[in-house]
Amino acid sequence: MIWGKIGYQRGKIEYTLSPYQQNPYAGVGGDVSYRYYTRLFKTIAIYWLPNIAWGVALYNWANWEYERSIRKKPGEFDNEKPPEEQEDGEEATSAANEDEENSEDGDDKDTDNK
Repeated sequence: MIWGKIGYQRGKIEYTLSPYQQNPYAGVGGDVSYRYYTRLFKTIAIYWLPNIAWGVALYNWANWEYERSIRKKPGEFDNEKPPEEQEDGEEATSAANEDEENSEDGDDKDTDNK
């Protein structure tokens, strides 16, 4: 047995046409195509367009709702105070912060000596 030729059928006739002899666009510009395409466009307009429009509207609403929900409300954080700095064990970071504050003010000692 060979793959594709598992058994023999008596009386079976096959006709094939070479791909080079086929004309896939035959009848595209005729009357049949007008009837076919009008039916196709009606189907698209009736079944597909409302669903696509609904999906786009749902997508836009979801993005709008997400943007609205992450927005900070104007009076929500008026009474909130910043956390106080811890003084235990943060001597190195406070010294680094003081150095940064001095450099921002323009009081660098290295540049004054030159």
